Amino acid sequence: MIKKLSLMVAFVATLFSYGQAAVQQADKIVFGITHDAANELVISTNGFFLNKLPGGGYEPATLTITSISDFRTLGVGNEPSYNTAWTPIKTPDNANVFAVSSGSKTDNATSNVLSANTEDSDQLTLRTRTWNYTKFDITNAGLAVVGTGYVLKMSGALATGLTLVKFPNTNIEIVEAYYPANYVAITEEQTAFASVTRGEDFTMSFKYTANTNISGLRYRILLVHPAGEDPVADPYTNATIDDVTVPDITVTGTEEKQTGTVTFEFPEETTLGGLNVGTTVADGEGMHKLDGVNFYGLQKYNGTGWDYVSYSLEFPVIEAATLSAGNFNKQGLGIYQDLENGIITISDVSGFETIYLRNVLGQLVKTFKAQNNLNISSLPAGIYFLQTNTGLRQKIIKN
Repeated sequence: MIKKLSLMVAFVATLFSYGQAAVQQADKIVFGITHDAANELVISTNGFFLNKLPGGGYEPATLTITSISDFRTLGVGNEPSYNTAWTPIKTPDNANVFAVSSGSKTDNATSNVLSANTEDSDQLTLRTRTWNYTKFDITNAGLAVVGTGYVLKMSGALATGLTLVKFPNTNIEIVEAYYPANYVAITEEQTAFASVTRGEDFTMSFKYTANTNISGLRYRILLVHPAGEDPVADPYTNATIDDVTVPDITVTGTEEKQTGTVTFEFPEETTLGGLNVGTTVADGEGMHKLDGVNFYGLQKYNGTGWDYVSYSLEFPVIEAATLSAGNFNKQGLGIYQDLENGIITISDVSGFETIYLRNVLGQLVKTFKAQNNLNISSLPAGIYFLQTNTGLRQKIIKN
């Protein structure tokens, strides 16, 4: 068990003075781990650090990792680079169960301070980084089972490479799953779609674990052109495929790994914002792209801005728009074609001002004032799309 943990271990890095080959043994990084659990620090099967209460039950706890870089022999301005510290929780046979998936790095530190070294004439040669964790990521769910004998370890990617140091007294118990009040976790968003059809809806699935109702969950899909080597000549641009707020989800008790869905509409246009709305292929480097450059990205709204869920949505097959493509019928409107005379009849146009007719390239062909009967007899045979000024769309086939 881990009680009032306060452990320190020194990683003595083999660092070299600039322009010299002599090993500087005085330079080191000292790591410390503490926690605020008043009784015993444990971790739940879903990764939360907890204080195990004497009378039963648990309360949230925080694990704090501190690193102090002492580079006095290199001197001010010659601070060595810091890479990553890893603090996995392992089984007795050394298999990873929990960890910080990205490691403890400079860019995710809670605090990062350069200070004077009292043993070195007050030179600024001490760098203190701190990370606070209330939860670790699960690296192997099959091993995250209730029991004792698990071990908190540390390794660091320093100037000498990876060094593994086992702390004394680091056994940690895994207890049953724990969820704080008002907990919502959304995971496993779908990023691969076998096929979609232009102008039609498609569904994306996700998993949720929650003990409170879920509202305001919002996603959008972007078609993105990243900036080129010259961002002035080849700037970043994007176009929104769709932006949807998921209907509220009612949760009873604690629901784990339930499936939710969100429905998007794929555009019938073949171009949006000057970008090709086309199929994706694997680029050999783990990304699926259009034209070898552009990509579809999935974003989730965080309350103030957007976070990327994926930079590589897969749309390997995009079917041509079908006869039923469109959303007029969703508004209770009827649309009828007189194929012999080339007349399109719309049952109710009271909510519209203008109706546009576009071809399959998205180019404007005709513009009508809102009226029930639209004459397209002069147009050549082909596929067209009606679009109202309110955003409704419907596919039309003219023989």
